[in-house]
Amino acid sequence: MRPSKFRECGENIYEGADRVKTFLSGIATDDWYNGWNDYNFEEYKPKNAFDTYESDQFTQLVWKRTQSVGFGIRGNTVVAWYCDAGNTPRTESAFMQNVSKVCVQGTGQNIWNVCYNERALKKHNSYRIIHGTDDTGFELYQGIA
Repeated sequence: MRPSKFRECGENIYEGADRVKTFLSGIATDDWYNGWNDYNFEEYKPKNAFDTYESDQFTQLVWKRTQSVGFGIRGNTVVAWYCDAGNTPRTESAFMQNVSKVCVQGTGQNIWNVCYNERALKKHNSYRIIHGTDDTGFELYQGIA
């Protein structure tokens, strides 16, 4: 049953086999995120118009306008409530504004996350500052993917 404060929110549901593993591993979130494979980033819509379940869970998770989330677990079921609800309105314009392309480029063994460099740089520099290594931190070397 959905808590009343989440009545107007979007919802993702995950059914796991092992309660403890499901709760501790974050496997539900990983499963919802894997729906990116079913989303067409070029046309801003699910790849299969008749089966949107997986892509809807992904787009709900990354929807820009959504600012808060609540979680519940009962037995082997994990539920996430997203407010403001994502996936609405179901227009190309709304998806274009709220679902960014994935930061992955390449294929097979040559695949990499192009957003990682900036995030890793910030993390590296935060530790360097703590240890007084320097005031400015590393610069990102642009020649490395």
